[in-house]
Amino acid sequence: MDYPNFDGECHSISESEDFGYIASKINPGSDLESLQTEIEKKLYKYAEYLVNFDKEKAASLLTDIFRSQVMCGCTPDDYQIIHRPPWIASALAQYGTLILKFKRAQEDTLDAS
Repeated sequence: MDYPNFDGECHSISESEDFGYIASKINPGSDLESLQTEIEKKLYKYAEYLVNFDKEKAASLLTDIFRSQVMCGCTPDDYQIIHRPPWIASALAQYGTLILKFKRAQEDTLDAS
């Protein structure tokens, strides 16, 4: 491998068509907060990369995260799953409901249709 570039940006690995990297140098005496900040930066860069170059993988990873948040009952304020089984509506109801409630992005086009 060529000497890694430690600039915190996405780079390809010259010996591999399948992998890239994001690297930065860390001081040996860094505290936990600094390390967590660096990890967050890497995750953010990777997320940007996926959104720009592999939307299907980005959506798949987000779905996995959302699923685990829903299963744990700890969704952020941005979205919530609301499930109403049929017997909550009435004893004779023929179907329940399942809704994903979410915060809209500021510049979405949902009202354009």
